[in-house]
Amino acid sequence: MPPRGTSAEFYAFPVYGRRENFHLQEEERTDPQKHLDIAYEAHMVRYRRAAARAASRKALDIGCGYGAGTREIAREALFAVGIDRDRATIITASGRAASSPAAFAVADARELPFADETFDVISAFEVMEHLPEPERFLDEARRTLTRDGDFFISAPRQRPGWQSENPGHLREYTAGEFSDIVNSRFEYCRFFGLEETEEFKQDFRRITKWARLDIFGIAHLLGKRMKKFLLRHLVLKKKHHAQYFSISQDRFEIASNLFAHCSKTPIAGYGDKEAGN
Repeated sequence: MPPRGTSAEFYAFPVYGRRENFHLQEEERTDPQKHLDIAYEAHMVRYRRAAARAASRKALDIGCGYGAGTREIAREALFAVGIDRDRATIITASGRAASSPAAFAVADARELPFADETFDVISAFEVMEHLPEPERFLDEARRTLTRDGDFFISAPRQRPGWQSENPGHLREYTAGEFSDIVNSRFEYCRFFGLEETEEFKQDFRRITKWARLDIFGIAHLLGKRMKKFLLRHLVLKKKHHAQYFSISQDRFEIASNLFAHCSKTPIAGYGDKEAGN
């Protein structure tokens, strides 16, 4: 969390991970049936990047949670498999995928039950910070990725002066640490910053401005449910919230979330010369 006196009001991204030795608290899983539209959109913006590379290809979603992202990828993929360590979560994900080509299984990200070079697209969003052995997880992702496959990964950025109070996060990464560990496993990587846009910040200010002018001294009495009600019904009623988030290479070192697109071979499609480590 930020130090005292520092506002965190614009940090919209939820966090995800796994329970047991993946050190997850249940409320960390993003569930579109429980979370705000805006939190769901923050979750899905990553998956749309992966889905754009998944057309007619085989996909794996590591740390799939309730499977909304896996289903997004499955719309484009030849087939998509979501894995999670928690059995109850996988049962829920499977039930929600009755009309989707996505499949779900209980598995450990550090010991994937798949043959070498099985998947063309692998996603692992907000997973690595929960793992006691992130290197094993990355090795397994590389092992099961095809030679010309695409690996997508994200994690919250460790910011100077901030100390996470999330007990599920075994380690948070600076931009440099994140790029170092990912580059150590993949020959070609593109790094991006994922963050809220200025439009989101301006809209959010509309419902927090009154708190700064709180002449009755009641702002502190608002509970989480009332704050969520205000966020959903007073400001964030747009049908689509994609404009609230941006993914930019220029913002990698300062954005709230770190995002990487990696491969064993040069990555086409960015419009300029590819670079390795």
